Amino acid sequence: MPAKNKIIEVQGGEITILAGKELDYICITDIARYKNSEHTDDLIRNWLRNRNTIEILGIWERLNNPDFKPVEFDGFKKQAGLNSFTLTLKQWIENTGAIGIISKAGRYGGTYAHKDIAFEFASLISEAFKRYLIKEFQRLKDLETLKHAQSLIHNRDELGYCLMSDFLKIQLFLRDNHNKYDCYKDKSEKENKLANWFWCISNKLSILPILVHRIDWQRNLLKKNGIDQNSWMNFTSIDIEYFHILIRSIFDYLASVIRALSNSPTQMPGDSFRCSFEKLLNKVQKGKISPKKLGSDLIPLVTEVGWFKDLRNIRNSFIHLDGFTFSFYDPRTNRISFKICPDKKNISIPREIFINCDDGIIDFELYSAYYYAHLLEYIEKATGIFKSKLYLEDIDLVETMKCGEGYNLLRNWMGKLLKVLEKE
Repeated sequence: MPAKNKIIEVQGGEITILAGKELDYICITDIARYKNSEHTDDLIRNWLRNRNTIEILGIWERLNNPDFKPVEFDGFKKQAGLNSFTLTLKQWIENTGAIGIISKAGRYGGTYAHKDIAFEFASLISEAFKRYLIKEFQRLKDLETLKHAQSLIHNRDELGYCLMSDFLKIQLFLRDNHNKYDCYKDKSEKENKLANWFWCISNKLSILPILVHRIDWQRNLLKKNGIDQNSWMNFTSIDIEYFHILIRSIFDYLASVIRALSNSPTQMPGDSFRCSFEKLLNKVQKGKISPKKLGSDLIPLVTEVGWFKDLRNIRNSFIHLDGFTFSFYDPRTNRISFKICPDKKNISIPREIFINCDDGIIDFELYSAYYYAHLLEYIEKATGIFKSKLYLEDIDLVETMKCGEGYNLLRNWMGKLLKVLEKE
Protein backbone atom coordinates (compact mmCIF):
# COMPACT_ATOMS: atom_id res chain seq x y z
CA MET A 1 0.00 0.00 0.00
CA PRO A 2 1.54 3.35 -0.98
CA ALA A 3 2.23 5.94 1.69
CA LYS A 4 -0.41 8.63 2.08
CA ASN A 5 0.01 12.21 3.22
CA LYS A 6 -2.10 13.59 6.04
CA ILE A 7 -2.04 17.08 7.56
CA ILE A 8 -2.44 17.93 11.23
CA GLU A 9 -2.61 21.43 12.70
CA VAL A 10 -0.46 22.25 15.71
CA GLN A 11 -0.49 25.71 17.29
CA GLY A 12 -1.62 27.41 14.10
CA GLY A 13 0.72 25.65 11.66
CA GLU A 14 0.42 22.58 9.45
CA ILE A 15 2.56 19.46 9.81
CA THR A 16 2.59 16.69 7.20
CA ILE A 17 2.31 13.02 8.17
CA LEU A 18 3.59 10.35 5.79
CA ALA A 19 1.52 7.29 6.71
CA GLY A 20 2.93 4.00 5.44
CA LYS A 21 1.85 0.39 5.83
CA GLU A 22 3.89 -0.20 9.00
CA LEU A 23 5.50 3.07 10.13
CA ASP A 24 4.37 6.69 10.32
CA TYR A 25 6.79 9.51 9.53
CA ILE A 26 6.34 13.14 10.56
CA CYS A 27 7.81 16.04 8.56
CA ILE A 28 10.45 17.60 10.83
CA THR A 29 11.01 20.28 8.18
CA ASP A 30 7.50 21.51 9.01
CA ILE A 31 8.35 21.34 12.72
CA ALA A 32 11.57 23.31 12.19
CA ARG A 33 9.57 26.17 10.60
CA TYR A 34 8.12 26.95 14.03
CA LYS A 35 11.61 27.90 15.22
CA ASN A 36 13.20 29.31 12.06
CA SER A 37 11.11 29.33 8.90
CA GLU A 38 13.97 30.49 6.64
CA HIS A 39 16.72 28.11 7.76
CA THR A 40 15.02 24.78 8.43
CA ASP A 41 17.83 22.75 6.82
CA ASP A 42 20.45 24.37 9.05
CA LEU A 43 18.38 23.63 12.14
CA ILE A 44 18.00 19.95 11.19
CA ARG A 45 21.70 19.67 10.27
CA ASN A 46 22.81 21.13 13.63
CA TRP A 47 20.41 18.84 15.47
CA LEU A 48 21.69 15.82 13.54
CA ARG A 49 25.32 16.41 14.54
CA ASN A 50 24.48 16.64 18.24
CA ARG A 51 25.80 13.74 20.33
CA ASN A 52 22.48 13.17 22.14
CA THR A 53 20.70 13.03 18.79
CA ILE A 54 23.16 10.46 17.45
CA GLU A 55 22.58 8.29 20.54
CA ILE A 56 18.78 8.55 20.24
CA LEU A 57 18.90 7.65 16.55
CA GLY A 58 21.22 4.73 17.26
CA ILE A 59 18.94 3.32 19.96
CA TRP A 60 15.90 3.55 17.69
CA GLU A 61 17.69 1.88 14.78
CA ARG A 62 19.03 -0.97 16.92
CA LEU A 63 15.50 -1.69 18.15
CA ASN A 64 13.72 -1.42 14.81
CA ASN A 65 16.15 -1.95 11.96
CA PRO A 66 17.73 -5.40 11.41
CA ASP A 67 19.97 -3.96 8.67
CA PHE A 68 21.42 -1.17 10.79
CA LYS A 69 25.25 -1.04 10.69
CA PRO A 70 26.54 -0.64 14.28
CA VAL A 71 30.23 -0.34 13.34
CA GLU A 72 29.59 2.66 11.10
CA PHE A 73 27.31 4.11 13.77
CA ASP A 74 30.05 3.87 16.41
CA GLY A 75 32.32 5.88 14.12
CA PHE A 76 29.79 8.73 13.99
CA LYS A 77 29.17 8.48 17.72
CA LYS A 78 32.87 8.90 18.54
CA GLN A 79 33.09 12.05 16.42
CA ALA A 80 29.81 13.59 17.62
CA GLY A 81 30.32 16.65 19.78
CA LEU A 82 33.61 17.69 18.18
CA ASN A 83 33.62 21.17 16.64
CA SER A 84 34.90 19.73 13.37
CA PHE A 85 32.16 17.09 13.15
CA THR A 86 29.58 17.50 10.39
CA LEU A 87 26.93 15.03 9.27
CA THR A 88 24.38 15.23 6.48
CA LEU A 89 21.23 13.16 6.28
CA LYS A 90 22.53 11.47 3.13
CA GLN A 91 25.76 10.44 4.90
CA TRP A 92 23.82 9.09 7.87
CA ILE A 93 21.46 6.97 5.75
CA GLU A 94 24.04 5.65 3.27
CA ASN A 95 26.67 4.76 5.87
CA THR A 96 24.48 3.21 8.58
CA GLY A 97 21.51 1.88 6.58
CA ALA A 98 19.21 3.96 8.80
CA ILE A 99 15.45 4.00 8.21
CA GLY A 100 14.32 6.26 11.07
CA ILE A 101 14.86 9.45 9.06
CA ILE A 102 14.14 9.80 5.34
CA SER A 103 14.19 12.54 2.73
CA LYS A 104 11.30 13.09 0.34
CA ALA A 105 11.38 15.22 -2.82
CA GLY A 106 8.56 16.88 -4.75
CA ARG A 107 5.28 18.03 -3.32
CA TYR A 108 5.22 17.69 0.48
CA GLY A 109 8.99 17.25 0.21
CA GLY A 110 11.29 17.62 3.18
CA THR A 111 12.93 15.61 5.93
CA TYR A 112 10.69 13.06 7.62
CA ALA A 113 11.34 11.12 10.83
CA HIS A 114 9.59 8.22 12.51
CA LYS A 115 7.15 9.55 15.08
CA ASP A 116 9.36 8.57 18.04
CA ILE A 117 12.27 10.55 16.59
CA ALA A 118 10.07 13.44 15.44
CA PHE A 119 8.69 13.86 18.96
CA GLU A 120 12.26 14.22 20.25
CA PHE A 121 13.00 16.79 17.55
CA ALA A 122 9.88 18.72 18.59
CA SER A 123 11.51 19.34 21.98
CA LEU A 124 13.72 21.89 20.17
CA ILE A 125 10.65 24.10 19.82
CA SER A 126 9.36 23.61 23.37
CA GLU A 127 8.01 20.90 25.63
CA ALA A 128 4.54 22.42 25.25
CA PHE A 129 4.80 22.19 21.46
CA LYS A 130 5.90 18.56 21.75
CA ARG A 131 2.82 17.76 23.88
CA TYR A 132 0.47 19.44 21.40
CA LEU A 133 2.10 17.55 18.52
CA ILE A 134 1.73 14.20 20.30
CA LYS A 135 -1.90 14.96 21.15
CA GLU A 136 -2.86 15.95 17.58
CA PHE A 137 -0.97 13.03 16.05
CA GLN A 138 -2.68 10.60 18.43
CA ARG A 139 -6.08 12.11 17.65
CA LEU A 140 -5.45 11.57 13.92
CA LYS A 141 -4.42 7.94 14.46
CA ASP A 142 -7.39 7.28 16.76
CA LEU A 143 -9.81 8.65 14.16
CA GLU A 144 -8.26 6.46 11.47
CA THR A 145 -8.34 3.39 13.70
CA LEU A 146 -11.98 3.87 14.71
CA LYS A 147 -13.16 4.42 11.14
CA HIS A 148 -11.24 1.38 9.93
CA ALA A 149 -12.48 -0.79 12.80
CA GLN A 150 -16.07 0.15 11.99
CA SER A 151 -15.48 -0.97 8.40
CA LEU A 152 -14.30 -4.37 9.64
CA ILE A 153 -17.71 -5.06 11.18
CA HIS A 154 -20.26 -5.17 8.36
CA ASN A 155 -24.03 -5.55 8.34
CA ARG A 156 -25.28 -7.58 5.39
CA ASP A 157 -28.70 -9.16 5.94
CA GLU A 158 -27.84 -9.70 9.59
CA LEU A 159 -24.56 -11.34 8.58
CA GLY A 160 -21.15 -9.92 9.31
CA TYR A 161 -17.48 -10.66 9.08
CA CYS A 162 -15.09 -10.64 11.99
CA LEU A 163 -11.35 -11.10 11.79
CA MET A 164 -11.47 -13.84 14.38
CA SER A 165 -12.68 -16.17 11.61
CA ASP A 166 -9.26 -15.85 9.95
CA PHE A 167 -7.57 -17.17 13.09
CA LEU A 168 -10.10 -19.98 13.35
CA LYS A 169 -9.58 -21.04 9.74
CA ILE A 170 -5.78 -20.88 10.09
CA GLN A 171 -6.15 -23.14 13.11
CA LEU A 172 -8.32 -25.60 11.17
CA PHE A 173 -5.91 -25.56 8.22
CA LEU A 174 -2.90 -26.32 10.43
CA ARG A 175 -4.77 -29.02 12.29
CA ASP A 176 -5.99 -30.80 9.14
CA ASN A 177 -2.84 -30.42 7.02
CA HIS A 178 0.05 -30.76 9.44
CA ASN A 179 1.20 -34.05 7.84
CA LYS A 180 1.47 -32.39 4.40
CA TYR A 181 2.74 -29.03 5.63
CA ASP A 182 6.48 -28.67 4.99
CA CYS A 183 7.76 -25.44 6.54
CA TYR A 184 9.50 -26.41 9.77
CA LYS A 185 11.44 -29.24 11.29
CA ASP A 186 9.39 -31.16 13.84
CA LYS A 187 6.47 -29.57 12.04
CA SER A 188 3.72 -31.74 13.51
CA GLU A 189 4.37 -30.72 17.11
CA LYS A 190 4.93 -27.06 16.21
CA GLU A 191 1.85 -26.78 14.07
CA ASN A 192 -0.33 -28.48 16.66
CA LYS A 193 0.77 -25.81 19.15
CA LEU A 194 0.23 -23.05 16.59
CA ALA A 195 -3.21 -24.46 15.83
CA ASN A 196 -4.04 -24.44 19.54
CA TRP A 197 -2.86 -20.85 19.97
CA PHE A 198 -4.84 -19.69 16.95
CA TRP A 199 -7.92 -21.42 18.34
CA CYS A 200 -7.43 -19.72 21.74
CA ILE A 201 -7.06 -16.30 20.08
CA SER A 202 -10.16 -16.90 17.95
CA ASN A 203 -12.15 -18.09 20.94
CA LYS A 204 -11.28 -15.10 23.13
CA LEU A 205 -11.89 -12.65 20.27
CA SER A 206 -15.39 -14.10 19.92
CA ILE A 207 -16.05 -13.79 23.67
CA LEU A 208 -15.29 -10.04 23.84
CA PRO A 209 -18.43 -8.87 21.93
CA ILE A 210 -20.53 -11.39 23.88
CA LEU A 211 -19.17 -9.90 27.10
CA VAL A 212 -19.99 -6.37 25.94
CA HIS A 213 -23.52 -7.50 25.03
CA ARG A 214 -23.94 -8.99 28.51
CA ILE A 215 -22.82 -5.72 30.14
CA ASP A 216 -25.39 -3.84 28.04
CA TRP A 217 -28.09 -6.45 28.81
CA GLN A 218 -27.43 -6.04 32.55
CA ARG A 219 -27.79 -2.27 32.16
CA ASN A 220 -31.20 -2.72 30.50
CA LEU A 221 -32.18 -5.14 33.24
CA LEU A 222 -31.29 -2.53 35.87
CA LYS A 223 -33.34 0.13 34.04
CA LYS A 224 -36.39 -2.18 34.18
CA ASN A 225 -35.79 -2.93 37.88
CA GLY A 226 -35.08 -6.55 36.96
CA ILE A 227 -31.96 -6.55 39.12
CA ASP A 228 -31.02 -4.65 42.26
CA GLN A 229 -28.31 -1.99 42.24
CA ASN A 230 -25.76 -3.94 44.30
CA SER A 231 -26.07 -7.10 42.22
CA TRP A 232 -25.77 -5.08 39.00
CA MET A 233 -22.66 -3.32 40.30
CA ASN A 234 -21.00 -6.61 41.30
CA PHE A 235 -21.77 -8.40 38.03
CA THR A 236 -20.78 -5.45 35.85
CA SER A 237 -17.55 -4.83 37.77
CA ILE A 238 -16.54 -8.46 37.31
CA ASP A 239 -17.32 -8.28 33.58
CA ILE A 240 -15.30 -5.08 33.14
CA GLU A 241 -12.34 -6.73 34.86
CA TYR A 242 -12.79 -9.75 32.59
CA PHE A 243 -12.74 -7.43 29.57
CA HIS A 244 -9.16 -6.45 30.52
CA ILE A 245 -8.14 -10.02 31.34
CA LEU A 246 -9.38 -11.30 27.96
CA ILE A 247 -7.39 -8.76 25.94
CA ARG A 248 -4.26 -9.40 28.00
CA SER A 249 -4.71 -13.14 27.46
CA ILE A 250 -5.14 -12.62 23.70
CA PHE A 251 -1.81 -10.80 23.60
CA ASP A 252 -0.03 -13.58 25.47
CA TYR A 253 -1.26 -16.11 22.89
CA LEU A 254 -0.22 -13.70 20.12
CA ALA A 255 3.22 -13.50 21.75
CA SER A 256 3.41 -17.30 21.66
CA VAL A 257 2.72 -17.25 17.91
CA ILE A 258 5.25 -14.45 17.38
CA ARG A 259 7.85 -16.42 19.34
CA ALA A 260 7.24 -19.59 17.31
CA LEU A 261 7.48 -17.72 13.99
CA SER A 262 10.54 -15.63 14.93
CA ASN A 263 13.99 -16.27 13.52
CA SER A 264 15.31 -17.48 16.90
CA PRO A 265 12.45 -18.97 18.99
CA THR A 266 14.76 -20.43 21.65
CA GLN A 267 16.22 -16.98 22.36
CA MET A 268 12.80 -15.44 22.98
CA PRO A 269 11.27 -15.28 26.48
CA GLY A 270 8.89 -18.03 27.56
CA ASP A 271 8.88 -21.62 26.36
CA SER A 272 7.21 -23.72 23.68
CA PHE A 273 3.94 -23.72 25.63
CA ARG A 274 3.35 -20.03 26.44
CA CYS A 275 5.00 -16.63 26.08
CA SER A 276 4.22 -13.38 27.89
CA PHE A 277 3.69 -10.40 25.58
CA GLU A 278 4.81 -8.06 28.35
CA LYS A 279 8.13 -9.88 28.79
CA LEU A 280 8.65 -10.00 25.03
CA LEU A 281 7.96 -6.27 24.74
CA ASN A 282 10.29 -5.40 27.63
CA LYS A 283 13.17 -7.44 26.21
CA VAL A 284 12.78 -5.87 22.76
CA GLN A 285 12.63 -2.35 24.22
CA LYS A 286 15.75 -2.98 26.31
CA GLY A 287 17.64 -4.23 23.26
CA LYS A 288 18.01 -7.77 24.61
CA ILE A 289 16.30 -9.15 21.51
CA SER A 290 17.68 -7.82 18.23
CA PRO A 291 15.50 -7.19 15.15
CA LYS A 292 17.41 -9.95 13.34
CA LYS A 293 16.47 -12.54 15.98
CA LEU A 294 12.85 -11.47 16.06
CA GLY A 295 12.42 -10.84 12.32
CA SER A 296 11.88 -7.49 10.63
CA ASP A 297 8.27 -8.34 9.69
CA LEU A 298 7.38 -9.18 13.31
CA ILE A 299 8.97 -6.09 14.90
CA PRO A 300 5.91 -3.78 14.45
CA LEU A 301 3.69 -6.39 16.13
CA VAL A 302 5.76 -5.91 19.29
CA THR A 303 6.90 -2.29 19.22
CA GLU A 304 3.94 -0.43 17.66
CA VAL A 305 1.42 -1.23 20.41
CA GLY A 306 1.64 1.73 22.75
CA TRP A 307 -2.00 1.41 23.84
CA PHE A 308 -1.34 -2.08 25.25
CA LYS A 309 0.70 -0.68 28.16
CA ASP A 310 -2.14 1.48 29.47
CA LEU A 311 -4.68 -1.32 29.36
CA ARG A 312 -2.13 -3.68 30.94
CA ASN A 313 -1.58 -1.27 33.85
CA ILE A 314 -5.28 -1.22 34.66
CA ARG A 315 -5.47 -5.02 34.42
CA ASN A 316 -2.43 -5.37 36.72
CA SER A 317 -3.98 -3.03 39.29
CA PHE A 318 -6.73 -5.49 40.22
CA ILE A 319 -4.75 -8.67 39.52
CA HIS A 320 -1.46 -7.81 41.26
CA LEU A 321 -1.96 -4.57 43.24
CA ASP A 322 -5.02 -5.45 45.37
CA GLY A 323 -7.23 -3.03 43.46
CA PHE A 324 -10.86 -3.58 42.47
CA THR A 325 -13.32 -2.20 39.95
CA PHE A 326 -16.26 -0.05 41.05
CA SER A 327 -19.06 0.34 38.48
CA PHE A 328 -21.60 3.15 38.10
CA TYR A 329 -24.78 3.73 36.13
CA ASP A 330 -26.08 7.22 35.43
CA PRO A 331 -29.80 7.07 34.46
CA ARG A 332 -29.62 10.66 33.13
CA THR A 333 -27.07 9.79 30.44
CA ASN A 334 -27.73 6.02 30.30
CA ARG A 335 -23.96 5.48 30.53
CA ILE A 336 -21.94 2.78 32.29
CA SER A 337 -18.80 4.01 34.00
CA PHE A 338 -16.15 2.48 36.21
CA LYS A 339 -13.26 3.40 38.47
CA ILE A 340 -10.28 1.44 39.73
CA CYS A 341 -10.04 1.58 43.53
CA PRO A 342 -7.82 2.36 45.26
CA ASP A 343 -6.14 4.76 42.84
CA LYS A 344 -2.62 3.74 41.88
CA LYS A 345 -0.04 6.21 40.64
CA ASN A 346 1.14 3.89 37.86
CA ILE A 347 -2.32 3.67 36.26
CA SER A 348 -2.56 5.90 33.20
CA ILE A 349 -5.46 6.38 30.81
CA PRO A 350 -4.24 7.49 27.36
CA ARG A 351 -7.23 9.63 26.39
CA GLU A 352 -8.79 12.31 28.59
CA ILE A 353 -12.13 11.86 26.82
CA PHE A 354 -12.75 8.65 28.78
CA ILE A 355 -12.60 10.38 32.14
CA ASN A 356 -14.71 12.64 34.28
CA CYS A 357 -11.85 14.87 35.45
CA ASP A 358 -13.46 15.62 38.81
CA ASP A 359 -13.44 12.07 40.14
CA GLY A 360 -11.49 9.94 37.64
CA ILE A 361 -14.51 7.89 36.54
CA ILE A 362 -14.06 6.22 33.13
CA ASP A 363 -16.83 6.00 30.53
CA PHE A 364 -16.93 2.29 29.65
CA GLU A 365 -18.62 2.77 26.27
CA LEU A 366 -15.94 5.11 24.94
CA TYR A 367 -13.17 3.18 26.66
CA SER A 368 -14.16 -0.25 25.32
CA ALA A 369 -14.77 1.18 21.83
CA TYR A 370 -11.26 2.66 21.82
CA TYR A 371 -9.48 -0.52 22.86
CA TYR A 372 -11.59 -2.88 20.77
CA ALA A 373 -10.96 -0.72 17.68
CA HIS A 374 -7.21 -0.79 18.28
CA LEU A 375 -7.36 -4.53 18.93
CA LEU A 376 -9.18 -5.15 15.63
CA GLU A 377 -6.62 -3.08 13.73
CA TYR A 378 -3.79 -4.99 15.39
CA ILE A 379 -5.41 -8.36 14.67
CA GLU A 380 -5.82 -7.44 11.01
CA LYS A 381 -2.14 -6.55 10.74
CA ALA A 382 -1.09 -9.70 12.63
CA THR A 383 -3.29 -11.90 10.42
CA GLY A 384 -1.57 -10.64 7.27
CA ILE A 385 1.91 -11.19 8.72
CA PHE A 386 1.09 -14.65 10.09
CA LYS A 387 -0.37 -15.73 6.75
CA SER A 388 2.84 -14.65 5.05
CA LYS A 389 5.05 -16.44 7.58
CA LEU A 390 2.96 -19.61 7.18
CA TYR A 391 2.82 -19.34 3.38
CA LEU A 392 -0.97 -18.99 3.41
CA GLU A 393 -1.36 -15.73 1.43
CA ASP A 394 -2.98 -17.49 -1.53
CA ILE A 395 -5.38 -19.56 0.58
CA ASP A 396 -8.87 -18.08 0.95
CA LEU A 397 -9.46 -17.96 4.69
CA VAL A 398 -12.26 -15.41 4.71
CA GLU A 399 -15.75 -16.49 5.62
CA THR A 400 -18.95 -14.65 6.42
CA MET A 401 -20.31 -15.34 9.86
CA LYS A 402 -23.18 -14.24 12.03
CA CYS A 403 -22.58 -10.87 13.59
CA GLY A 404 -24.03 -10.77 17.11
CA GLU A 405 -25.47 -7.82 18.94
CA GLY A 406 -22.16 -7.25 20.74
CA TYR A 407 -20.51 -6.25 17.46
CA ASN A 408 -23.32 -3.82 16.69
CA LEU A 409 -22.95 -2.27 20.15
CA LEU A 410 -19.22 -1.84 19.72
CA ARG A 411 -19.66 -0.31 16.28
CA ASN A 412 -22.22 2.15 17.66
CA TRP A 413 -19.95 3.04 20.59
CA MET A 414 -17.12 3.63 18.11
CA GLY A 415 -19.43 6.08 16.37
CA LYS A 416 -19.97 7.96 19.64
CA LEU A 417 -16.23 8.11 20.25
CA LEU A 418 -15.65 9.38 16.70
CA LYS A 419 -18.03 12.29 17.32
CA VAL A 420 -16.19 13.18 20.52
CA LEU A 421 -12.79 13.07 18.83
CA GLU A 422 -13.97 15.12 15.85
CA LYS A 423 -15.10 17.89 18.22
CA GLU A 424 -11.70 18.12 19.94
